[in-house]
Amino acid sequence: MSTNEITVHKTYKEDGEDGPMRVFVYVKGEKIADHVVDDIQDATRIKENYESSLNTSFKFTYTTST
Repeated sequence: MSTNEITVHKTYKEDGEDGPMRVFVYVKGEKIADHVVDDIQDATRIKENYESSLNTSFKFTYTTST
């Protein structure tokens, strides 16, 4: 895992429908926050907010289950 990373994971409801996305924020390899978002634009906004607030860049990873 990168030192500073934001990972986005797609989730599914029991009936196979799309569920909310989970966003995890890691700084220096330690999870500092997690969020639930509706779409990738929300996840991107969260990334930009953390980069601005912490004055650093984050690796952005989006995973889906196939």
